[in-house]
Amino acid sequence: MKITFPHMGNLSIALKAMFTALGLEVIVPPRTNQQTIALGSKYAREGACLPFKINLGNYLQAFELGADTVVMLGGSGPCRFGYFGRLQQAILEDLGYNFRMVLLEGGTFKASIDRLRKQAGDRSWLEVGQAIRCGWSKLKAMDRIEAEAHKARPLELEGGAATRVYNEFLENLDRADSPAQVRGCREWALEALARLPKDLDRKPLKVGLVGDIYMLLEPVCNAHIEEFLGGLGVEVTRSIYLSHWIATNLMGLERTRYGKGLIRAARPFLGSVVGGHGLDSIGNAVNYADQGYAGVIQILPLTCMPEIVAKGILPKVSAECGIPVLNLVVDENSSDVGMKTRVEAFVDMLARKKVFERAGFCLEKRGNS
Repeated sequence: MKITFPHMGNLSIALKAMFTALGLEVIVPPRTNQQTIALGSKYAREGACLPFKINLGNYLQAFELGADTVVMLGGSGPCRFGYFGRLQQAILEDLGYNFRMVLLEGGTFKASIDRLRKQAGDRSWLEVGQAIRCGWSKLKAMDRIEAEAHKARPLELEGGAATRVYNEFLENLDRADSPAQVRGCREWALEALARLPKDLDRKPLKVGLVGDIYMLLEPVCNAHIEEFLGGLGVEVTRSIYLSHWIATNLMGLERTRYGKGLIRAARPFLGSVVGGHGLDSIGNAVNYADQGYAGVIQILPLTCMPEIVAKGILPKVSAECGIPVLNLVVDENSSDVGMKTRVEAFVDMLARKKVFERAGFCLEKRGNS
C-alpha cells in the first residue's frame, strides 16, 4: 500500500511522519503548482471550489508516482468539504483509476485509523499512539514557528530573513525522526528568529486573516499573502492553525472555550452556524476590531457557501466595529499580481487611516458614544 494525501499548507510533513511511523509507504505529491490546478480543474464538476480542484490534481499527480491509497479528511455539511472525498473518489473511478479511499471523519476517526492500522500489518494501538504523537508534535512545532515568523517579518532589517529561517526549519523538521529531534528543530528556529536583526522601534500595522482554512493555509491559493504582508511591514495574525483545527474537528474537542468565545463575538451579526468557518470569520473579525487591529482580510474560494454568507455580513461588522475589511475571492483564474495589488492598496489605506487617527480624527467604534 502506497499512501498519498492532498497538500494543505505543510500538513504533509506531519502526515508523512505519522504514516511512516506506522510502517506505511508514503507518496507525497509534488508541491501544488499551476499544473496541479489545471489537472484538477479539467476533471472537477462545474461549480466546484478551488480547494476541491487542487485536491483532485494532487491525487492525479500522486498516482503518476505510484500511489494506490488516498487518505482524506471528511465530515458532514453544510460545508461541502465533508463530501470532497466521496465526490473525488467517484470522479477518479470514472476516469479509470483503481485505488483505495480512506476517509478520516470526526465520528469515525478511530475506525479509520483502525483500518490503516490493520493494513499496516496489524500494528498495536500503542504503536498507533506513538505514530500519532510523532505527527502531532511536528504539527505543533510548525504552528509555533509559523506564528513567530509572522511577528518577526515586519521588524526584520533584511527582507526575507524570517522566511528563510522558517523554510530551513521545515526542511529540518521533515527529516526529524524522534521527539528529541523535533524539539531541537523548534528550539533552533526560535533562537534563529530571535537573533535576526530587527528594528524594534517599528510599530507595524496588525491585520487579521479570516476565511476558508484551505485558502488561508495553502500559499498557492493566497499569493503567499503572509510573506507579502510581512514585507509591507504588517504583522499578520491568522485565525486558523492546523493543530487547533484538528483538535476541534477530529479529536472530539469540538467547541472549546475559544470556540464559544467566537460564538459570543459573532452573535450580534450571525446567530447560527452556517458551516465551514463562516461563523468563525465573523467572530474573529469582531475580536480583531476589539483588539485594535488595523484591518481584516477575508480569503475565500469562489462558490464557498459558508464564506459567502460571512462576506455578506462583514460590511456590517466593518461599519459597526470600525475596522476595514478586504475580501479576496479566488478561483483557478485569479492572478497573484491582481491579488497583491489589491492587498498593497488596502495596506496603504490602513496606513493613511492610522495617520488620521493619530491626528485626532478617530472613527467611532461599536459601543462608543
